[in-house]
Amino acid sequence: MASLLSSYFTTNPLPRVVADTAHEVGYTSITEEDINLLQSSSPNKKAYAGMLEAIRIAHNDNEQTSDREIDPYPVSAETTYEMDRLLDEAEKEVKDPNDALYQKIIKELRGIVGWSAHKHFHFSWPVIIGALVTIIFTIWFYYYNSGRYLTARGEYRCAKAWSDDPNAPDIDIVKISDGEVSSTWDQYRSPAAYKDYWLPVYQERYNEAKESYDKYTAELEAATKRKDRERYKDLIHIVENNMKKYGPLVSELSSADAKTVRKIAMKETKARMRKASPMYYFVLLLLLYSIAIFPLYIISSYGYGYTISRYRFYDKILNEARGLFTEFATSMVGEAQALKFFPNKKVLYVYYEGNNEVKREVKEEMDSRNWGPVASAVMFYTLALLAVTFASVFVMAYSTFTGFKRNYHFTK
Repeated sequence: MASLLSSYFTTNPLPRVVADTAHEVGYTSITEEDINLLQSSSPNKKAYAGMLEAIRIAHNDNEQTSDREIDPYPVSAETTYEMDRLLDEAEKEVKDPNDALYQKIIKELRGIVGWSAHKHFHFSWPVIIGALVTIIFTIWFYYYNSGRYLTARGEYRCAKAWSDDPNAPDIDIVKISDGEVSSTWDQYRSPAAYKDYWLPVYQERYNEAKESYDKYTAELEAATKRKDRERYKDLIHIVENNMKKYGPLVSELSSADAKTVRKIAMKETKARMRKASPMYYFVLLLLLYSIAIFPLYIISSYGYGYTISRYRFYDKILNEARGLFTEFATSMVGEAQALKFFPNKKVLYVYYEGNNEVKREVKEEMDSRNWGPVASAVMFYTLALLAVTFASVFVMAYSTFTGFKRNYHFTK
């Protein structure tokens, strides 16, 4: 039956489609008063009875999906076809075609049936805008976070391409690293260049850690307050880890031949690459997903009017959920904007009378005294952006999945 109805609407599109976009959002001007008038002693009484039957069959069909008392929008192909048939019969019973009430109702019902029998794009513009924001955000986030991983990968490829022969020619850094390591990074052209560059760096870092260790140890012994002692213990723990990290590297590199330098370089660059890879691949997948889901969401929203009517209650809930995220994002932006008006600088006023007064005022430029409000503003902006992104990704993913399920049938 469904396939026959589908072929009917495809080969015989209803010609009496009223160009009224109000039908698309589930609006109707038919009221209880109109229903009562349908039962009057008008010459068009039989025509009114036929239209009333069309309204009732639609109302009974969508009784479980409607939140309005009178809802003449069909929610199935069968009901759409039946309403069209009843309206055809009603028009045959017309005795007074100039009846204003009859013209009003038949025009609106024809528009509803015509809209229900044809396909329409039914997507949310706020979701589209949110998706565009998400795509822009993920592109920026990708380029911001990809540098660490791609650079470490390029360095690893260079170290892997080295020869164990100390007399071997230098490699082409840009070619080997796929352009991810600059040609000015000469330390990756050969094991000898790597050793000449990194050995002094590791030695300096070890010396700094050793000096800091001696300094914090002396301050720990002189400290009397528990809070200060705990802080120095934490600092000592940090510099101890640096000493354990760079000390062995200095010792190993000092006497290393080309083969050992290559081994050390591959180990260091691979560790950095592995550390940066989870975020890199996550952002890459998010970017590809955001770009792919955008056209799929639009395509999946192309469905018959009766299908849109059937699920408009669920779409309403989904829109309300999206609205909550939007309100949250708006409130976060408002909080971030309000922080700039918070006083964050102490100013000492000295008056001629000899008295002094300290006031807190807004400080526009950023320094160590107002990093707190600035950091808070960044946090609020980030939360707002994440709210918009999450809402768009979730709503678009859910709508795409349900849209294909509702509007497309891939079974033969």
